[in-house]
Amino acid sequence: MTDTEKAIKHFESLQKRYTTQHKGEQCKFVKCAIEAICEKQEREKWHGVEHGLLTTWETPIQCHNCMEHLSLDWSFCPECGTPIENNEREE
Repeated sequence: MTDTEKAIKHFESLQKRYTTQHKGEQCKFVKCAIEAICEKQEREKWHGVEHGLLTTWETPIQCHNCMEHLSLDWSFCPECGTPIENNEREE
């Protein structure tokens, strides 16, 4: 079991106890934590997987953050969302 799975299980247990003690009402903070951890788990599932984005491998520039190849007319990297700076376009 991964740490993320353990965290989800832990917060679900906390939510169950809270709900029992508060007459069926869920704790909004625990609910938010569970949702955030589940989103993290989903992102981790796709880490390192080729996304099949519309990247053009012949482009002369790359994102300075993730090294994804970039089109000259893009303002942001499609992989990591980093803004493309003017000096990257001039390379």
